[in-house]
Amino acid sequence: MTRVLLFAGVLLLSAFSLQTLPSEAEPHQTIVLNEVVYNPRGPEVEGEWIELFNGGDSVNILDWSITDQDNWFFQFPSLAVPKECYVVLHIGTGIPDSDFNDNVAHLYANKTTPRLNNNGDDLLLRDSRGVAIDFFSYGSSNAIDYPPPEIEWDSAADAVPEGYSSSVFPNGNQMDSPDHWIQSRTTPGESNGELSAASTEVKITEVYYNAYRDNEYVAITSLSPNEVDIAGWMMTDLEGRVAFPPDTRIAPHNTLFVTRNSTSFFEDTFLQADFQYERGDATSMAVIGSIPQFNNDGDEIILQDDHGRTVDVFAYGYSSYIDPGWEGDPTEVVYKGKIARRSSTEGSFQDTNSSLDWESLREYGIGQSDFEGQEIDFTGYVRAFSSPDTSFDVITVQLEGANESISISVYEFTNVQIGQVLASALDRGVSVRLLLEGSPVGGLKTSELEILDDLSSHGADIRLLLDDQSQNIHSRYNFNHGKYALIDGNTVIMGSENWGQSGLPANNRIGNRGWGILIENQAVHDYFAEVFESDWNPQARDSVEYEQTRSEIQTTSPSEPTNPSYEYSGSFLSFSKTGNLKVRPVISPDTSLDESTILRMIGSAEEEILVEQFYIRPYWGRDRNQPNPYLEGIVKASRRGVEVYVILDSSWYNTEYDDSFDNDDVVSYLNELREAEGLPIEAKLINADSHGLIKLHNKGLIVDGKEVLISSINWNKNSIALNREIGIIVCDEDVASFYREIFFYDWKDDVTSPIAFAGDDTTVLMNEEITFDGRGSFDDMGIVNFSWDMDGDGNYDKFGPEITHTFEREGNHTIRLRVGDAWGNVGTDTCLVSVLDGEGAVQLESAEELGGLVLMTIVTICILVPALFFVLGNKRKKYNKDMNS
Repeated sequence: MTRVLLFAGVLLLSAFSLQTLPSEAEPHQTIVLNEVVYNPRGPEVEGEWIELFNGGDSVNILDWSITDQDNWFFQFPSLAVPKECYVVLHIGTGIPDSDFNDNVAHLYANKTTPRLNNNGDDLLLRDSRGVAIDFFSYGSSNAIDYPPPEIEWDSAADAVPEGYSSSVFPNGNQMDSPDHWIQSRTTPGESNGELSAASTEVKITEVYYNAYRDNEYVAITSLSPNEVDIAGWMMTDLEGRVAFPPDTRIAPHNTLFVTRNSTSFFEDTFLQADFQYERGDATSMAVIGSIPQFNNDGDEIILQDDHGRTVDVFAYGYSSYIDPGWEGDPTEVVYKGKIARRSSTEGSFQDTNSSLDWESLREYGIGQSDFEGQEIDFTGYVRAFSSPDTSFDVITVQLEGANESISISVYEFTNVQIGQVLASALDRGVSVRLLLEGSPVGGLKTSELEILDDLSSHGADIRLLLDDQSQNIHSRYNFNHGKYALIDGNTVIMGSENWGQSGLPANNRIGNRGWGILIENQAVHDYFAEVFESDWNPQARDSVEYEQTRSEIQTTSPSEPTNPSYEYSGSFLSFSKTGNLKVRPVISPDTSLDESTILRMIGSAEEEILVEQFYIRPYWGRDRNQPNPYLEGIVKASRRGVEVYVILDSSWYNTEYDDSFDNDDVVSYLNELREAEGLPIEAKLINADSHGLIKLHNKGLIVDGKEVLISSINWNKNSIALNREIGIIVCDEDVASFYREIFFYDWKDDVTSPIAFAGDDTTVLMNEEITFDGRGSFDDMGIVNFSWDMDGDGNYDKFGPEITHTFEREGNHTIRLRVGDAWGNVGTDTCLVSVLDGEGAVQLESAEELGGLVLMTIVTICILVPALFFVLGNKRKKYNKDMNS
């Protein structure tokens, strides 16, 4: 009996042990629900699948089962699952593959309708004995209490968007909790993996959201030195979503462009988009729900990895996004047609996850070029010149000598004589191209159209950079404001002046002040030729053929300045040099704000900065809250001891009383700083009348007498950050010296020379003191210096308006008077003084006295003799009378 009871106990114990074995066995520890796709892109049933993963020894899953909340049941066939292998159960129909090729087997439930609810469901995995092995609940599932007690599960995992899977992270982790289930790109039969370090090096670098057309786009850039796999990554504005297709990778340091319409994207940018998500022939993104439509006034663009985690964020306008990837306020919205671009320095993007990353003085426009700064060392020829002195002659001589080609890009072309020179060039077979601003302030002048019509009839190729909203044409730049020409593949001419009658005057006594330069060197020519071709590009929507739009152009009457009653008083011949030279091209808006061009020039000053500008605006920005970086740069230079001189134009439109930000206000601002801080800075308005200039139209800068900027760049935001402008920095003391002399001539308020009067010619005795009076001299502003050269040796010996002098040597002496006014203008005059020897003068006086005595004797005799005869005669008569009485 005891043995029977003992045997029965052993059987009972064995039975109990068998009953509890599954909860202690290896399968529960090694085989897990690893990944689930319940909301696939495309057909639902074909896209749904469930993945198992075995992290331990081989296990046969015969009669194992999966059930869901709606009691859908699938029982597995006999299948030994090796270690580190996957089983993918497809809900739809197909041919099983249980050979574990590439460590994965594929089974099919052969269903024709979906089984996994997109919004919420749960799955329970049991072994062949019905023991719960693993559980997964997601979305709006209400089956939290459904799993058996040995499975702990406290809440449902978040549902994932269409096209993504829910997956265990790390791969194969068996945790009775939703905490390790994440959104992921689909990886059937592959490790779910963790977020690679490289993915944190992918950034949103451009966003074009305030678009004229349907070509909004986002640029993403890899900062990694390695290729980055972004398959399944998603871009969303939290309303629409698009995902990168399989096998999408970014090459090291490369940028991908994702646009709504790749066709219009190309038309506006001349770039081939990498992906499109609505129209075009680029690779299509997968649209999840709806396409993103970036709101012009505020939105966010979020880049997520294949696990659905945030990689980068851009927030702007009224966006209230505060989740990971962005800190603080959103960026300001950009204007229509402008691009938000991440700031970078020497190729390194700024990354603070805030609006600071997107602040820029430049406003990037769609389709604009992006030339890099360059320093060109060369051996060649340069010729520096100025307006109105020699600009017309220098340019026409070059045009007349052209043999093959002439390409000109200018804001305004109204010079009839230069038009005739170009017509002659066309007649002798020279190719001539003209690229002009098509929408200048005030419109195209009748005189300009007459020139263009004539040149077109001679065969010139003419295009206008046009901005015409009625034709849906939007210019890449506010204005094509450069002034340059390219000749015969080797010569470039540029400067500050438009090609008009006052900018390049045939009569060099009437015109504007401007600077220009000619450079003969192929490397310099080719740099600017690339800029010209970019702007000329006939594919660009704003580059319009002149003949095509001629009939629609609204003309204005000519507005050339009236000839003044005065004439230009300067006389600066051009300066030529051949030798080793160094230049740095400056292109607006591409490089005009780079630290390698003008800002570098100002920042490097040690002794002197000379600024001669048509106008300067102290602020820019929507609320005039952004200081002009050039102006602030010269103020900082003065604070470190650099002497700064600024000359601005004095025309009425640059000095209006009701405009508190024009030239007279800039002059006051700088001079007040000088007084308040004791700075070595001085500013003034040019006295154009005294110089005989129509206006100061220059845009020049000289630093330390070593570097000079010749350009079309005014110191305001439009010119620096929005226009197409052309300039060049020449690093040469001889060239800088040429312009420096002109600058200080223009600095004068008075350039009229005084009229000197040294006095009349005279004769004096040797050793006799004589007075010289120069107060008969004249000057319109007043004479401040009288200098006298008394001995003709070229050195001035005495000073003052009235002097005395004694000559100690006989003979003729030329006395020179030099008079000067407060501005250094001088006038000279001479007088002749004959100096006689003293002894010769006494002998001469004695002879004169003797002659006087002789004369007096003769006169006395002539008077006394007749008188004597008269008296004697009277006595004779008296005596006779007395005798006869």
